[in-house]
Amino acid sequence: MDINTYPTPTFFSPALLSDLLQFIINRCSYPTTLIICADRAEFLSSLIQDLIQQQRPYQSDLQLQQHTTEDSHDTIAVPTYQKPDRNKNSPDTRPPAAAHPPNGPQPEPQQPQHSPPQHHPTPGKPHPLLTPHLSQLSTTRHIRTIFVPTVSHLRAFLSLFPDSSSSAKTPPHPRPPPPLTQRQQRTAPLLVVFSFLALHRHTSEWSAQGLGASAALLVEAGRRAGLGVVLVESASPSSNSTSRLGMADVLGERVPVLSGGSAKRAGGESGWTGMTVNVGRLLRRWFRFRDGEWHGYVGGGG
Repeated sequence: MDINTYPTPTFFSPALLSDLLQFIINRCSYPTTLIICADRAEFLSSLIQDLIQQQRPYQSDLQLQQHTTEDSHDTIAVPTYQKPDRNKNSPDTRPPAAAHPPNGPQPEPQQPQHSPPQHHPTPGKPHPLLTPHLSQLSTTRHIRTIFVPTVSHLRAFLSLFPDSSSSAKTPPHPRPPPPLTQRQQRTAPLLVVFSFLALHRHTSEWSAQGLGASAALLVEAGRRAGLGVVLVESASPSSNSTSRLGMADVLGERVPVLSGGSAKRAGGESGWTGMTVNVGRLLRRWFRFRDGEWHGYVGGGG
């Protein structure tokens, strides 16, 4: 995807919250603004749950490596040798000499039994957010983060954006950006909105009319501020879910055309009464659709 310029507002494929944050830290330029469509407590809870789920494979690898190392100490069979008691008169129970002719093949001495070499898996790396470095800490100080728990809060903020009360101050000294590969170039300053659709869902604004009003405000706010507008939905349908949503899942969802009482759920059945439209067709008026590179940040780094 073209990450250096955003001539058109862009709707990226769903991402985990932790991976979106890492993308912004590693790739976005000052003065990027991140709008989280949730309150601060919900944001922190979702982020912690996300990191815990991503750490489980890493911790399992560490436990497996530890158990494999302990078990390998007991895999060598040590042969035992018992010295014969020459003072004790006991019958000779050895097989007769005729069973092994003097000139015939002699039995090979028994070798200690060794188990095949064990493979110790290399444990995965923890998420980069859990191992912050100085450059990362310096960058996060200049990323403006806004929490909007309702659609009304989002629209009010966008109506006044950009304002003079920004808490993100201009860096006093330019800092050298982290080294990036040719493919991983730093983006232009962005206005990123996370969980835009989820904020409208299950409200009276969950309709083509309501989503369109918010999208128009967002695009206009980005134009006034000179920022590239980016929408990203959460890839996790719920805080306790391990399933992941894709672009088709999000854009294929249907919404009623009108807001309010004219769009009610049919009694006892899923779906909506009246005319509906899918989200992709609705948002295509303002946004282009692109796949994100979030997979590059899972358990790795930028």
